[in-house]
Amino acid sequence: MEHLLEDGFKGGNILDPSMGTGIFFATMPEKIMSNSTLYGIELDTITGAIAKQLFPEATIKVQGFETVDFKDSPFDLVITNVPFGDFRIRDNENGKVYLIHDYFISKATRLVRDKGVVAVITSTGTVDKRTGSVLRELDANNIAFLGGVRLPNNAFRAIAGTTVTSDILFFQKNGLESNDELYFGLTKSDLDEEGRVFVNTYFRKEEGEENEQVLGNYTIRYFNGATLSLALLIAT
Repeated sequence: MEHLLEDGFKGGNILDPSMGTGIFFATMPEKIMSNSTLYGIELDTITGAIAKQLFPEATIKVQGFETVDFKDSPFDLVITNVPFGDFRIRDNENGKVYLIHDYFISKATRLVRDKGVVAVITSTGTVDKRTGSVLRELDANNIAFLGGVRLPNNAFRAIAGTTVTSDILFFQKNGLESNDELYFGLTKSDLDEEGRVFVNTYFRKEEGEENEQVLGNYTIRYFNGATLSLALLIAT
């Protein structure tokens, strides 16, 4: 949120479509909070009830994001930690079927106003996968990629108990400038001799290389003896 403030975001209608108990609202800078109207969505009934108690001034719906119908792209900012999971959701608007994290990103970009911003924490699979990428859709719909950061796999261990490499990505509807490297670049990682691990070129960092968007050093992790994934460890 501080990054958005530094880039000139002053407030407006803000939505968190997977809000949990409201960490983004709780950590929002006062300069943004005082000039904003807050909206939240949370699927879990207990978590949603807690969020309503913590933020009585916000409009919070306790239901699935896919069941909420917002009219006329009303939001200046959609910010969220998208759900992770290997399951799919059919979009009621365009009929497409998305992996859940791709669905949240796609719908979020359709809910912001012209020049509205979408900021998400998502799995690395959003930009590293070779097929079915939501990035092509975003590019075709004039969603500019503003920038991002790849976080180490222990970034959320203290607050969520998870060890997963994640990306923070910033998008803007009809933005004037876009870093198209994210949309069009995918390369094999030199760390995997068999060439089965791919990395988006925006987040590429091989041994001895520097990339300020990657907060650590890559290593290979093996799952089930065959499937490969990239983990990111804090640089020493």
